[in-house]
Amino acid sequence: MKHAAIALAVLLTATAHAQSYTTGPSDDIWAYGHALDGGTDPLLRVWGDGVTSYKSEWPAGDEWSYGYLRFPLAGIAPGRYKIVSAKLSVTHRVTSSGTFTRQAGETNPLEARALPAVFTEATWDFSDPANPVPSGVLYGNGSMVNYSGTTSFVIPVDLKGAAFETDFNAAVNGTTKSIAVALTSKMPVSGMEGALPYRIFSRENSPSLRPKLEIVFKRFPSWTGPFGQVFTNGG
Repeated sequence: MKHAAIALAVLLTATAHAQSYTTGPSDDIWAYGHALDGGTDPLLRVWGDGVTSYKSEWPAGDEWSYGYLRFPLAGIAPGRYKIVSAKLSVTHRVTSSGTFTRQAGETNPLEARALPAVFTEATWDFSDPANPVPSGVLYGNGSMVNYSGTTSFVIPVDLKGAAFETDFNAAVNGTTKSIAVALTSKMPVSGMEGALPYRIFSRENSPSLRPKLEIVFKRFPSWTGPFGQVFTNGG
């Protein structure tokens, strides 16, 4: 019994170490009905109608435009994990055609919402009514901490929360081994001084400008009972 307790203590310690995983999107889409080729566009343009950030049907209409990101998680072994931290970083392109103000960004933040990871650039069809739509599950809002009115700046989005952790675990243990995020915002394209749509650099750019997902996680300790049952802390 004493030896079993020691072995269990060693196992719990070993599985408690944090791991980190950083990846860019395998696919991204400018999800707007009038986009010519949303899968290869260098910018993901995001806006809303000034009141709501998304619509629960496809196509949404001219008042809404999204950015869809799909991140591969194949490098993470199946298991049950606790998210220590998770951050999505995207870069907003500043243009000389207008002023994207800090106030506009704070009033209408960039949102990261849950999205089914069932799309690819190669198979995307704007006319398909079954295209995925942003979820009511909000992972997090973008911060204007790096705001600049003259040069492109990074918008960090803190994804740490129960919803992202649940979807992350489902993804690493699923068949697609991917997690997707919809970029949405209430930001109107007109009617507000200084309010221009978010212009997010897609993966069709240099590595320093591409979206990036950074996750730090710990595997929940697990052990096998006397009758072959597998027990896991946290679930």
